[in-house]
Amino acid sequence: MGAAPAFAVDERLLPPQARVLVRGIGFPDTLKILKARGGTRIRRPLRGEASPILVNLVGEEKAAKVVQLFEGSEFIDFPMCDKLIQQIRDAEIRTKRPGTTLHALALEYGLTRRWIMVICGEDQAEKHPDLFAEGPEPV
Repeated sequence: MGAAPAFAVDERLLPPQARVLVRGIGFPDTLKILKARGGTRIRRPLRGEASPILVNLVGEEKAAKVVQLFEGSEFIDFPMCDKLIQQIRDAEIRTKRPGTTLHALALEYGLTRRWIMVICGEDQAEKHPDLFAEGPEPV
């Protein structure tokens, strides 16, 4: 994931936990956490303790901030936000497409070349004619 989305994200559409994270540690680090841990929960460390999971994702300072943001809770639940993450990924792909091969984008994002073409709105019919389309009879 890139540092910031290529389009504006309406914070009001995010789940409450994601809004708390965005306001506390910023959108890029929130995305790192949601991409890696979305749909899961972790036990909130006690005051002064660090969460190795969060430290690995966003560093010690931001991990401590996340723990502080959810003070009073036994657990920290991370919402999925999979549709948002997918929209951001697709916007990144469309931004990178000029000058980047389909093959390179497919490898980078773990998608097929065909799916990259769909995301970018490239007409597959031009590149691969329909084998079952009616046309002139073979001679």
